[in-house]
Amino acid sequence: MRVGKNNTARRRGTRLQSKPVKRTPRRVRARSSTSLGLKTANELQALEAALAEKEALLCELRHRIKNSLMVIASLVSLESDHAAERATRESLERVRNRVTSVAKLYELLSKSGEMNRVRVPEYLSQVITSVAGSFGPRNEAIVLDVRCDPVVLHVKNAAPLGLIVNELVTNAFKHGFSGRTQGTISVLLRREHGTVTLEVSDSGVGLPVDFTLERSDGLGLQIVQMLAAQLDATMEVVPSPATFRLMFKPSAENS
Repeated sequence: MRVGKNNTARRRGTRLQSKPVKRTPRRVRARSSTSLGLKTANELQALEAALAEKEALLCELRHRIKNSLMVIASLVSLESDHAAERATRESLERVRNRVTSVAKLYELLSKSGEMNRVRVPEYLSQVITSVAGSFGPRNEAIVLDVRCDPVVLHVKNAAPLGLIVNELVTNAFKHGFSGRTQGTISVLLRREHGTVTLEVSDSGVGLPVDFTLERSDGLGLQIVQMLAAQLDATMEVVPSPATFRLMFKPSAENS
């Protein structure tokens, strides 16, 4: 019986024994922490350098795109100067203005250093000035009234918006003041409750009472409708005074 108790005690003693815990020396732990910190810092620096390189390349790419578009616009302008028929010259000038409006967008992005956000008032001002200049001295008496809220949009919203303004202002210069020597073209852009509203109007002869965008056969207004669809925008037309109103909610990238 004694032997049995002693054996049981030994077995119980064996089960209660624990192995000694090996502790890492403090110097080794400190060295490991320092090594991990250096590795993380080096990785962060590498990521920052890669990001800076990509931004520089993107800026250079946009600059080259802008230059290429301006070359195309210049070639179209030269072709217009040598065109014999007035209708051909006017068509080529409209093409030049469209190309220039896109080039202005890339120019602003390149100068601002922004990845994809466009300051819309500055952009539209340049587009409208370019359109007005293309009509020359025959429309010097036409006043441009441009009022824009400080709206910033993603490039995929700003590009079609700029082209829409180009088409509507061109349309106002070309058709709004038939038989008149003076007048006003107004461009209003505002943002309220998450909705951007563009309004282009003129004080000219107005539109036919039965005018609708759907029945318009002009290329410019067809382009406006296609671009409005890209923005998922709704459009309203008021015959007198001639007013085109467009409303859309900017894409999620603007927030």
